[in-house]
Amino acid sequence: MKSIFCIFIFISLSFSARGQFVTVGPTLHYYFSKPKSQITVGVEGTFHFASNNFGLQGVVLGVEAGKGIRSLYGELQNTLLITSYTSTGVAIGIFRKWENEQEPLIGFQVTAWGSTIFAGADFRFRIGKDYSTAAVGTFAK
Repeated sequence: MKSIFCIFIFISLSFSARGQFVTVGPTLHYYFSKPKSQITVGVEGTFHFASNNFGLQGVVLGVEAGKGIRSLYGELQNTLLITSYTSTGVAIGIFRKWENEQEPLIGFQVTAWGSTIFAGADFRFRIGKDYSTAAVGTFAK
C-alpha cells in the first residue's frame, strides 16, 4: 500500500516558476460508446502559461489506454478560479484514437471539468468521422 501511495504522489507532482506551472497526474474515464462502453486509464499533463481577466490559460496533453484502445489528445484550456481551493474550466482540442483492427481515428474533443486542489471530475465529448462518444471521468493533479 505504501508503494501505491508513493507512486500516486510522484505522478501528481506539480511545480511552478514565474507564474507558470505544470501539473501531471493520472486519469480514469468511462466512455459511453456504441456498440460497447469502455473504461480507460491514462496520464495527463497541463502547462499553465497565462493569467488574465478571463482566467488561467494552458495546454493539456494526455494519453489513455483501455482494453484494445489507445488515444492521444491535446487541448487548449481555460481555467476559472472559484476560490483558493476550487476551480472549473473548459478545454477544446483534438484527439487520435487507435482501436484493434481499425483505421486510426482523428477527431475533435471538448472537456468541461471542476476540481479541488488535488483531484477533480470531468465530462468529455468526442466527435470524429462516423464516431461520437461522451465520457465521465476523474483525475488527480
